[in-house]
Amino acid sequence: MSSLTTMLAEGELDIAFVRLPCESSKAFELKILDREPMVVALHRDHPLAACESLALEQLRDTPVVLFPQEVAPGLYDRVHGCCERAGIDVQHALQSSQLSSSLSMVSAGGGFALVPKSMAAISPPNVTYHALSSPELYTDIALCWRRFERSRTVKRFLMMMSEG
Repeated sequence: MSSLTTMLAEGELDIAFVRLPCESSKAFELKILDREPMVVALHRDHPLAACESLALEQLRDTPVVLFPQEVAPGLYDRVHGCCERAGIDVQHALQSSQLSSSLSMVSAGGGFALVPKSMAAISPPNVTYHALSSPELYTDIALCWRRFERSRTVKRFLMMMSEG
């Protein structure tokens, strides 16, 4: 379970925005808000940096930077699985502390990372972003709350979200 869903389950949070897939226990409700494609982040000096889109198989000889599984377990599993199927060595993957720090590692020449397209707005130096032509890889962004939530404030917030 991700730290956000753990905090929800333990009552430390009332509502959270999460990236799917995530461990969605029967204790939670989810409302998908958006679907976001994953993109390839590459150093600008990489031989494939001029390509508009890339197939994951083209990156077999480039080290991959992975974020920790605890950050987004379901998304990590999806990214890890796609990399394995493409023949990328995930056993020797570089580990970042979070999704955003993977871009810093790419900027320093540490390999490539698969990140949600919205992270291109961070725009660290030396990083280029490329559409992923194969496989299709995306993440859904969802609102998550406890199924039997009693808080009046949370109920009002959810009602406003459904009206919006």
